[in-house]
Amino acid sequence: MLFASDSNATVYTSINNGQYNNCNIWTNGCAPNEIQAGDTVIVNHNVDASSSMEISGVLIINASGDLSLVNDVDLYQSGRLEVYGTLSILADFDMRGTMYNSGLSIIQNFRNRGYCCNSGTIKSSDLIYIQGGHIECGGTLLTCELDMNSYNGATAVTGSPTAELNNQNICCENASDPNPLNNLNGSWYIDSISVQICMVPLMPNAGQDSSLSVCNNTVQVDLHTLLSSDASDMGGFVEVSSSGSFNSVTGVLITDGLTPGTYSFTYTVNGYMGVTDVANFTVTVNPTLNVIENLEICSNAFPFDWNGITITEAGSSSVNLVSTVTGCDSIVTLNTTVIPIISTSETITICENDLPFAWNGLTIGQAGSESVVYPSSVTGCDSIITLNLFVNAIPTSSIDTLVCASQLPFSWNGLSINNFGSYEFVSPGANGCDSITSLLVLDGQLAAPLVYSSGPVTCPKDLVNFEVSNENSSAIYEWFGPNFTSSDVSNEIELTEDLAGVYGVSYTVDGCSSDTTYINLEIQNQFDYQTFNFPNVITANGDGKNDEINLDGFVGPCAQFLLTIRDRWGSEVFRQERGGESFNGLSVDGRELPEGTYFYRFIFDQDEDVSGFLHIVRGK
Repeated sequence: MLFASDSNATVYTSINNGQYNNCNIWTNGCAPNEIQAGDTVIVNHNVDASSSMEISGVLIINASGDLSLVNDVDLYQSGRLEVYGTLSILADFDMRGTMYNSGLSIIQNFRNRGYCCNSGTIKSSDLIYIQGGHIECGGTLLTCELDMNSYNGATAVTGSPTAELNNQNICCENASDPNPLNNLNGSWYIDSISVQICMVPLMPNAGQDSSLSVCNNTVQVDLHTLLSSDASDMGGFVEVSSSGSFNSVTGVLITDGLTPGTYSFTYTVNGYMGVTDVANFTVTVNPTLNVIENLEICSNAFPFDWNGITITEAGSSSVNLVSTVTGCDSIVTLNTTVIPIISTSETITICENDLPFAWNGLTIGQAGSESVVYPSSVTGCDSIITLNLFVNAIPTSSIDTLVCASQLPFSWNGLSINNFGSYEFVSPGANGCDSITSLLVLDGQLAAPLVYSSGPVTCPKDLVNFEVSNENSSAIYEWFGPNFTSSDVSNEIELTEDLAGVYGVSYTVDGCSSDTTYINLEIQNQFDYQTFNFPNVITANGDGKNDEINLDGFVGPCAQFLLTIRDRWGSEVFRQERGGESFNGLSVDGRELPEGTYFYRFIFDQDEDVSGFLHIVRGK
């Protein structure tokens, strides 16, 4: 196999977190799964790899880097692996090259057939197999099975087929199998002075600091319940304060009746090589209280709420109140004594027009019950007087009448009505209340009608509709206009020139007349042949100026016409009707007519005509 020379070496450096095979997280393109000799991959971020990896070049995991692999990794004889951050291989790692580890390497199965300088930690969940390889440099091996054997293939890297282990801490966290050196075969060497075997975790763990608040009526507190889940159970408690109620052997503090205050404790775990870890705990003991309240209340104050409970009668009631500060219960007892109140009532009936009604300082606006309270100077409880008020309705009726000014004055219930407006007549009612009859006299001058029209029309004799849009079925309508009268609400006519103009409509109801509404019915397009001046010269030379006569444009969209042109001998040389070709100096058969004078006749749909002479000029 040929590898690239140093002059063609490629360095791939991570620039973002992501998947190993994502080309966007690397400089210089995609980092290879097969790192060739001369190439270097540098991991500075969190990178996950799902493919297996073969290393013949250099793989560097810096302190900020974290490389996780789920398949096998092969480090060949020419390859080099440097771990300063975190490496995780959840499969087999076959190492035949060189590895420098000062960080954390977590490897499921580690087979070492090369050279490993471990000053950090290498942890294996299955085993570490030193097969002719060397491990040294003062680090830690976390494994419960370490196998050693000779292997001639390691000689190229280590100089010897003998497996060697120097200057390492070997720790098995499984106390049932304390010695990981249980399968040593062949040629191997272990430095008995620099290699230490431990049976406990590397660092003791007392867990997290914690605190607890209790009430002094709590029986006891077991401090073991304050230990965090990660704390070792191999430690011991010591009281820093002086409660006199703590058993350091059992870790139990008796809190019942203990003087309120804060008590301090430590939990110490002794670890490997004289290392200890300490967690600090505090127990705050809060007081409980007993309070008695005596209350005299009026009988109409029941029920009432007191500290979250409903009091319905005299007697004693107790409630446990939790302090928002200490969290401890205070027992509060209420002794209730009742003072009676005095209540009276009266009933009054009035007419509706007597409202609002004044009673004992109150202003009453409607029927119902109202109460007034008078404080007692003796008992302190109120006397209550209740009014039951009934209100009889006033019989009413109303009349609206429409009159014209000429119908005034007129007589109504003995009254002489001289003006428009409102009038009332009062008479005794059957319920004892006055009966009121109202008269509203309205001005008979009627508003002008609303009119709709479909005009103006486009051409003479087009149909136009016009009508009253707010018809009064009681009204009599009168239309008038040019040569037109009608009493119909809705009308439709063929609008000709003699009928075009202003139309008006009014109506009468009960002898009263309305104002008049006017509309203008127009014809948009009318051709006045009497004022039409027919062109008498065309210059049919093709210069775009006065080359033709377009009669459609002169007469508009409505008029029908016939144009004939004859030469000096009376022969017809051109004929045009509406929509036909314009006259441009050509005959009906397309011949170019010579310059000269021609006779035209222009006949309109009104059976009128205009005639005269037309000159054709072709000079440039």
